[in-house]
Order: sequence, then C-alpha cells, then structure tokens
Amino acid sequence: MSPLELGAFSLVALLCFTLFGMMLATRLKEHHLNNSSLEIVKASRYVLIGLVALTLGLLISSAKNSFEETAKDLRTQASQFVVLDSLLEFYGPAGKDARDALHKYLKDEIRRLDLASKKGESEAFTLDLGTSSEILKTNILNLTTNNRSEEHTSE
Repeated sequence: MSPLELGAFSLVALLCFTLFGMMLATRLKEHHLNNSSLEIVKASRYVLIGLVALTLGLLISSAKNSFEETAKDLRTQASQFVVLDSLLEFYGPAGKDARDALHKYLKDEIRRLDLASKKGESEAFTLDLGTSSEILKTNILNLTTNNRSEEHTSE
C-alpha cells in the first residue's frame, strides 16, 4: 500500500469513526453524560494523544537515524575510494588500468544511485558489487611493483 493510499484510508476511517461517535453520543442515556464520565473520557483522550505523539516521535527518530547511517556509509565508502585511487596513482603507468576501472565503476555506481534516488528506491543505496567491481579487483591484483617506493606503498 502506497503512503498516499494509507493516508487516504486513515482519513476515511477517522471520519467514519468520528461520525459514529457523534451519532452514538446522541443515543447515550443521561447517566453516561455526567461530569465523572466526561472526565474519564477526557483523561483517555489525553492518554491516546500522548501515545500518538510518542509513536510519531519514535518514527521520526528512526527515519532520521536511518538517513544518517546511510549518509555516513556513503561518506565512508567515498573516502575509501579516494584513498584507493591515490594509492593506485603511486603505481604510475602500471596502475592506469586499475584506476580507469575504478573510475568507470564509480561513475556507473553514481549513475545507478542517482537513478534510484529519482525513483525513490531507498533500499538501492548500497554499492553494487557486479562485473565492474570484478574487473577492478582483477586489475588491482595484477599490479606489480617496480621500485622500492612502490613496494613500500603496497605493504
């Protein structure tokens, strides 16, 4: 059920129960409408309002934490890719194929994440480890060191 359908259903249900309550109030006997009964109804209403407020607060907090966690994961992955790119740069011409594969992989993933965000697919905000990542891994594993500074970098 989409959020719009759920909201419409909730509104219709609320209106129906309100009309039912108003109709029921006209048929209540007089002893049900005394001050003590009205006070109990008010207290019950306040309890329900508190529970609804608590539920909405927890829902908003959960959504905020989920968003912050996803953003933190993307920032961490981005910084790790920057470090990987700078390490591959030390390999010079030998690391060019691996760097090109890394750049292609990142461009593909950014495009995929952008399309997913435009479609509203929140579960798609993780990096896909498909064929381009395998090509990248193969290129990195095939690197060989040529001098002492490259050997030091690869340790």
